[in-house]
Amino acid sequence: MFRRKQDVDKHVNSILLRKRDEKERNSQGYQIARLYADIKEYSIARRYLSGFLSVRENVPAAYQLMGEISEGLGQREVAIDNYKRALDLGGFVSSNKVLVQRICRLYTEIGTDVRRMEHWLEQLEKLDPKSDMIFKLKAQIAEIASANGDNRAEDMEDIIATELVKRPTDLKLRLKLLKLYLDTDRIDEAYDEAVTCDLTTAFMDALSWFECLYTVFKKYGESHPGTKTDHAYNQHYLHVLRNLTYLSLAVKEISECVDALSRFDQQLKHAVAMGSSGEAWTAMLREMKGQMFFMAALVLLKRAQTGAVSWQEVNHLSGACLLASKSMDPLDAQAPWFVSAPNSHKKFYDWWQQQSCDRLSQVGHMLGQLSQKKKWEDITEWGLSVRRDTMTSAGHQRVFEHLYCPRDVRAQGATSFLFQAQEMVAARTREREPFTEQHLLDIDRVAYQVHLGDLNHLVWLCLQRYSPDMNAQPNYHFTLMENIQFSVKNLEDTGTETLSQLDILRLEISDPLEFVISMTRQHCSLPSEAIQEPVSGNLQKPKSYSLNRRKVNPPVPEPLGLLKSSSATNPGVSPPSLSSSGRQPNTNRSQEQCLRQFISQHVDMVFSKSINDNVGRHGVDPIFQLPDLDTWLQVANKMHEFFFSEAYSNVTSQPFTLLRNSLDISTRFSENRCIKVLPLAESAYQQDLPPYYITSYHENRLAKAKQVFSQYARGPGYNKYMKELESACVRYWKSGRQQCETLSLTGNLCTNKVHRLPGEEPGGDDDSRDECEHCSQVRTKAACNCGRIQADKDDPFHFKSANFDFYNQLEVICCSKLEHIPLPVFIPSTPDPKAAPVPSFFLPSPRAAEENKDQPEELSKDVEKPDVSGNLSELSLALSLGQDALQASDFEPKTPSSEGNQGSQRKEMGNVDDSQPISPKSGRGQGSKRVPSRQVSTTEYLPYMIHSKSPAGLLPKFSSFSVCRLGTSGLYSHMIGVLAFAKM
Repeated sequence: MFRRKQDVDKHVNSILLRKRDEKERNSQGYQIARLYADIKEYSIARRYLSGFLSVRENVPAAYQLMGEISEGLGQREVAIDNYKRALDLGGFVSSNKVLVQRICRLYTEIGTDVRRMEHWLEQLEKLDPKSDMIFKLKAQIAEIASANGDNRAEDMEDIIATELVKRPTDLKLRLKLLKLYLDTDRIDEAYDEAVTCDLTTAFMDALSWFECLYTVFKKYGESHPGTKTDHAYNQHYLHVLRNLTYLSLAVKEISECVDALSRFDQQLKHAVAMGSSGEAWTAMLREMKGQMFFMAALVLLKRAQTGAVSWQEVNHLSGACLLASKSMDPLDAQAPWFVSAPNSHKKFYDWWQQQSCDRLSQVGHMLGQLSQKKKWEDITEWGLSVRRDTMTSAGHQRVFEHLYCPRDVRAQGATSFLFQAQEMVAARTREREPFTEQHLLDIDRVAYQVHLGDLNHLVWLCLQRYSPDMNAQPNYHFTLMENIQFSVKNLEDTGTETLSQLDILRLEISDPLEFVISMTRQHCSLPSEAIQEPVSGNLQKPKSYSLNRRKVNPPVPEPLGLLKSSSATNPGVSPPSLSSSGRQPNTNRSQEQCLRQFISQHVDMVFSKSINDNVGRHGVDPIFQLPDLDTWLQVANKMHEFFFSEAYSNVTSQPFTLLRNSLDISTRFSENRCIKVLPLAESAYQQDLPPYYITSYHENRLAKAKQVFSQYARGPGYNKYMKELESACVRYWKSGRQQCETLSLTGNLCTNKVHRLPGEEPGGDDDSRDECEHCSQVRTKAACNCGRIQADKDDPFHFKSANFDFYNQLEVICCSKLEHIPLPVFIPSTPDPKAAPVPSFFLPSPRAAEENKDQPEELSKDVEKPDVSGNLSELSLALSLGQDALQASDFEPKTPSSEGNQGSQRKEMGNVDDSQPISPKSGRGQGSKRVPSRQVSTTEYLPYMIHSKSPAGLLPKFSSFSVCRLGTSGLYSHMIGVLAFAKM
């Protein structure tokens, strides 16, 4: 569930914070301990689990978990005690067999007395008689008994033999049995068991197996002096020493590799001195010589790799060894001795025949790399220079000195095969013909079978034939899984059970068409001998072929031929004939002559009959033959004219589509893959979605869905289905899950789904949006006009709801009986009034425009932010009280230059006595002269509230301010505010 300690700590804290007392916290200790144990924080887990056991001490699962924690802490004895306590509480039932297995495993690790182990062995045999732990426990009991002086070798052998019946390919069991034979001085039985098992070729890649065999063969040779002249013993001993050397090169140090090569070298010298003993011995001895030179080249290269010698020195020396190894022919699988080999040795010789081909394969490719040439002619020329300079007596001595340490050269010279110069010098003249590319390709077809489980070597073989300059990879002729089905009937299914050889071939090659052509040429072409020799009965071949294809695929009652249907749909276009005579095809021809029927019969016959060509004791002429070049070119030209000519474009459009859909395996596989991945990506998008969400949330979830799709989808159909994923997610979002994205005046989003405002017309007949007001679910406290009561105020989306509607509703409840000073508002005289244009001085500054450019259009219509940086002047007060809208210049500071102008203006406007009091009811002084009123517009209204820079003669549609009278000024104290409201 959790992978990091930080996540577990956070989760645990959230659990414990909800608990009231210590007892409740301890009751959650088991679940918490399980979380910490999963992330291997055993100390913390033990602390919480101890608290749980202090509250509930009879829970078996808790003691089992405590045992696991103790194991993690390395306290195996404590773990055993906890497991036993869990068993005491839960009982010896089948559900608790895991506990018994763990107790037995821990006892085998720490060791204990025999009686206790026998007791738990008995319990384990009752609960789980097929458990692998039974063998380990029995073996442990036998070893303890042997250490105490009680010889139980026979019991141990019976235990291993019984287990080998269940697991015959278990290497550890085989090694344990051989070790038991050696410890009890049963050398002959160890030797017989080792040879019998090794002939099965079950452990040819196990270094530990051949290390054990080397010990067995060495002790057997020491105890039996006659083995020095025993050809069977020496042949198998050479096999063991060669494999020990070869496997050591991959994992061991150079000194150990040289020691293994030295033992192989000395034993081969002894085997050569024994003389001949039949064809099998001669062939195997020749192969061992080739392996000896091959191993010597590998050791030299490993020395250069470790830096002991330079690559320049090793280049020709290792090349000489490889050329000497190349001169040794591989084992012939058709030789009489090979075919008539006893059944017990067939697998052994087959394995060595593949090894000999693998040796030549590696030798051929390594010679090309050492020469650093690309052309085979240049590689051959380099090989000639190596033979001339290095494959001599002096060059042979340099090879021997670089292989072994100089101080050991003289001591090993007398018993070393490599010290004898005759073999390498003789190999200089033994070379019959150089390697060719085709020869090496034939060898690789056998050599790859040695490394079917080693992808590294298979890729190395492929890289020897592939270069980045190639447009397509060649056909490597590798059959990795020979026994699986060739193809499947349903290509739409891509499950694991549908894996076939075609899938593997598709991975091996990048050009399927090239592969099909090469396979057709390989299976259907005539050998050169058959082409040169006249074949009798040529007149019978068309008849025989026609009869065969009719049997494979009889004519259908109403075939829909490609050319026939094309002629029917386009009577004005005459399709070309495929014959060289240029005659038009007969429209009344029989069903058998339809092109589709002919091709179907031909294809079916290829799959059913062609693979049986030339198979059997008496070879027969193949049914399918490749045409000569002239005939093939004539047919190809006619086909090209039909398929690619503009005159037949309407005829061939549908067949081309069918061919492309049938042959484009990559697209079909990609589409099937994408179709399976598409629901996973859609589920990732839809997982844990809120009821409504905005565009940014939708884009984040869409990115997550695309990431899931990209992890699993591949191939040409990727872009197509990626677009389908996008459209599917957008449809899912817009089908009732789209949230309104209108911002309130305070910057909060509306939480409703997309809707229409009251009075808004639907967008069309399919407009299913609900009708409601905006709501952000944010509320604030606000006071009424008089300030005596407070109420919750919804987050406003318009100025009218913010400055007028809310206070107007509270007016009815609280302030309606108070005396108000009315403020002027716009009264229209036309049914369609309009807002006045905003003056230039009221336009927002460039900085404000830059800040507001990203706001939604709807918000920009409703929200106007005038520049009210200046304080309210006397002009704003006069306008709010309904007085004459004076010019702003009347309230500017007087200067001597402007005094005359002001006087003239006052004469035009009349005298205004500012010292007269203003009545709250009328807004005018009782004894003052009436100020001449200015005409107020009744067709244009002020789109914002009145302030100091508002244009004269314009009023807003609603008042953003309110002035009311609570009482006399004596009610107010500057210390405590309004004294009482009861008197008002």
